[in-house]
Amino acid sequence: MSSVSVELSGTGKIYYTTDGSVPTEYSTEYTSPISLRSTTVVRAVSVEAGKLDSPCASFSYIINEGHSLPVVSVSLDPAEFDMLYHRWDLDLENAAHVSFFDGNDSFDIDCGIKLHGATSKQAQDKKSLKLCFRSRYAGELNYDLFENGVTTFSSVLLRAAQEDYYSTQMRDNLMHQLAIQCDPTLATQDYKYAVLYINGNYWGLYNIREAHSTDHFANHYGYDVDQVIQYKEKWPYFTDTAETYDFMCSHDLSNSDNYDYVCSHLDIDSLIVWSIIEAYSGNIDIEPPNVRYYYTEEDHTTHIALVDLDLGMFGYDIFDVPFDSDYIYSELPKMLISNRSFRVAFMTKLSEYLKGPLSVENALSLIDQFESEMESEIPRDKERWGGSLETWKAMVNDLRTWLTSYGGRAYCMANSVNKYFGLSVDDWNYYFGSIPYYR
Repeated sequence: MSSVSVELSGTGKIYYTTDGSVPTEYSTEYTSPISLRSTTVVRAVSVEAGKLDSPCASFSYIINEGHSLPVVSVSLDPAEFDMLYHRWDLDLENAAHVSFFDGNDSFDIDCGIKLHGATSKQAQDKKSLKLCFRSRYAGELNYDLFENGVTTFSSVLLRAAQEDYYSTQMRDNLMHQLAIQCDPTLATQDYKYAVLYINGNYWGLYNIREAHSTDHFANHYGYDVDQVIQYKEKWPYFTDTAETYDFMCSHDLSNSDNYDYVCSHLDIDSLIVWSIIEAYSGNIDIEPPNVRYYYTEEDHTTHIALVDLDLGMFGYDIFDVPFDSDYIYSELPKMLISNRSFRVAFMTKLSEYLKGPLSVENALSLIDQFESEMESEIPRDKERWGGSLETWKAMVNDLRTWLTSYGGRAYCMANSVNKYFGLSVDDWNYYFGSIPYYR
């Protein structure tokens, strides 16, 4: 077992901690190199009479761990973290430091940390976290984290897979990656699997994810962030989005002029892709706040964003998911079905996706990829939080079976959409070819 010798230098006296807390003159004074034999965070300050204490320097040492995935190390005051983690009702955000290691590449930056999620914050032991890169810490994170062209972040998520933690830990990632392959006009959340340490303690397998925010939408699609507004449930009254919705409710959308007006204020492509992805997943947790919209004042358009499909790919409801609910999101696509241009655009995209990104072969290949990425870390993660490698692998195989059940996903999707679109035999053959026509 190797060890690490840590040497610190600075003016005045140096004080340090190894528990994640910010050191003071009452902490351990540095007098000789610090010998570390296990993963540890070292935080240090320099204190000199008549001067302000130096900023806190934070260092993470990942020792003898042997991970094949990137590593995230977060350090913060242990008492503050305990309060933040267990008092979910207080919605706390505490100052922290995060280090990221990915082979030869890395970053270190001060940030804020808080819990992320809704029900999962109170229902799960393994909780999701949000890292906030604000001006009061060290400003935005500038790093090519997801290798997708966006390199500036005001926040990122450390997701514990929410409800899917007890199953595969890949459902939400899978659906977002399929959506990215289908059409990048739908705002999604890219991913990177990583191992998380908090104050030197192993915290398990996590998903680093893009966080939906006005900055996220602006950075991805080239908008001025000050011109972007995010809605997490329903848009407020007396907004342009509400005005567009009211127009849709009060006008004949089979009329081409009315439809063109809607298209100038509602991102139809993102609505179509969102509807198809939600239907494909059979998401049983699509209730607010698991729906996102963002409005851009630059083009006066409302866009749809994809979020939280951890409870997707369990049930077999299909287009009932986006089209039939008591929530307003179901009204948008259903009101447009009467328009021929919308019907053609919708069916054309669905047909293309089922033959390409949403084909069973492509979805299975992504499952294989995720399984390969995670498998080496699953035993230790399950030892930390409960479960076993064998159960996890069985759940992954169940996911594969889900894709091929009841004639396969393409068959299910085609026959489900026909309930709403009422396709003729000729239309069916045009869009779905050899898939059996069921009426």
